[in-house]
Amino acid sequence: MIGNLKLVLKAGDGGDGVVSFRREKFVPHGGPAGGNGGKGGDVVLRTDRTVLTLGHLSRKRVLKAENGKPGAGSLRQGGNGADLIVNVPPGTRVRVEGGYAVDLLLHGQEILVAEGGRGGHGNARFKSPVNQTPRVAQRGEKGVEKIVYLEAQLNADVVILGLPNSGKSTLLNRLTGSRARVAEYPCTTTEPVPGMYIDGAKDYLLMEIPGLGVGGPDEKEEKYYYLHSIDRVKVLLFLVDGSAEDPAGDVENVEKQLENTDEKLLEKRRIIAVNKMDVTGGKTGPGVLRSVTSKTRRDAYYISALTGDGITELMREVVRRAEEKPGPVPEKEAVINLPVKGSYRARVYRSGDVTVIEHSGLAGILERTDISNPDAQKYLKAQFSSRGVLKMLKKTGIKVGDKVRCGEVEWHWRWIGR
Repeated sequence: MIGNLKLVLKAGDGGDGVVSFRREKFVPHGGPAGGNGGKGGDVVLRTDRTVLTLGHLSRKRVLKAENGKPGAGSLRQGGNGADLIVNVPPGTRVRVEGGYAVDLLLHGQEILVAEGGRGGHGNARFKSPVNQTPRVAQRGEKGVEKIVYLEAQLNADVVILGLPNSGKSTLLNRLTGSRARVAEYPCTTTEPVPGMYIDGAKDYLLMEIPGLGVGGPDEKEEKYYYLHSIDRVKVLLFLVDGSAEDPAGDVENVEKQLENTDEKLLEKRRIIAVNKMDVTGGKTGPGVLRSVTSKTRRDAYYISALTGDGITELMREVVRRAEEKPGPVPEKEAVINLPVKGSYRARVYRSGDVTVIEHSGLAGILERTDISNPDAQKYLKAQFSSRGVLKMLKKTGIKVGDKVRCGEVEWHWRWIGR
């Protein structure tokens, strides 16, 4: 389904720092010269008004930004990974699994979904008065990975909807010059078809959605999905076949399907157009129009999408209704639930035979450090001490050889001293 997708968005990993020393001629005791790794690329969602659906993402389940490059000797820093920009249509609703939800409504809006990992420090970063030749470097931080659900809401000014073979594609082609497929058999349109209607100096985006069936909507069928995607459409143009057995009943059928989808859709501005004036002719046409008007208790326009008769009056009303002042923005579109940042306050407790440390900062450091390296063990001990974690561990009665876990890293306590 091109209007509702589940994607895995993976930011780039940071580049690794390196261990290196200057060994140039005539430079005695050159010291550490390992450069830092580059930052991994971010994943950003950006709205683009030239993108109308999520069809370009329908076959891409995993999208990944570029990794940062590793550092090098002579204090050379690795290059940063390129950001991944994912273009989506305006009106896309973004929901991050286990996180936040936001609606991207305007052209050019951006949201950072997954942040790239920081580059690891080279050994030059660890030089200190008490350690002039550090032989430790950090691995690059892993990029954030998020599962994201995208729901594209049709952001058109006018949506043309009706039963199959009512002439929606023919009308769209005449109004906008689009090339929507037209055939003798029903259901030739399988996804929304856009077109731009020009009225003087102003443009209006029209969109035809697949023909609805008889009866209530079956959400398993893709064509009914689009009824859930017209929340932000300004005007609904009902197109009915004037040569059908019961045109007024067709209008009621479409309205019933809107009601079954969401009762609020019936509050939208609606215009009825009875099509195929060229088929019904002058004798039966007025009677059909009176029947539709009396049963629906609303004005209707008698047109021929094929010949263009009556379309001028219809579009004059469509433009007028599209220019009416919109109602208040629903609260769900005005509120953004932002993610909660990880806590930097340490918590230490026992879980079975494992001592667990909860601290997002330390977890990141451990994942990027080779804890088997003696120099790295000294560095880690200093990090634990500066955050007060060593004191907290002593209160739990930790002993050499006990298992310790922080984040995704598990090790034996003797590796980093007591």
